[in-house]
Amino acid sequence: MGGKLVIRDRKHLKYSSAGEEIFDEKTSEAIDEAAKKKGFWGLGAPATITPVGSSIAVVINKRIADFMGLKKGKEVFVHPKDKHKITMEV
Repeated sequence: MGGKLVIRDRKHLKYSSAGEEIFDEKTSEAIDEAAKKKGFWGLGAPATITPVGSSIAVVINKRIADFMGLKKGKEVFVHPKDKHKITMEV
């Protein structure tokens, strides 16, 4: 499971004044369908931050952990994307 979602037909892609990518309805539906086929549709979920010694940990739900192949003790690389987003690479 997993993989990248690639948009080959970029003619439907538009940008807002803030530089955000905006898709028309047809393209948005195609993206949704591709995400469903790849198995990551609807995997987003709230997470809890919990103390662990002098650090903190983020509790990831089982569906996401299973999808990503995460197991206790597995090493991942975590880095901030900006002040409000964290990226985790397996």
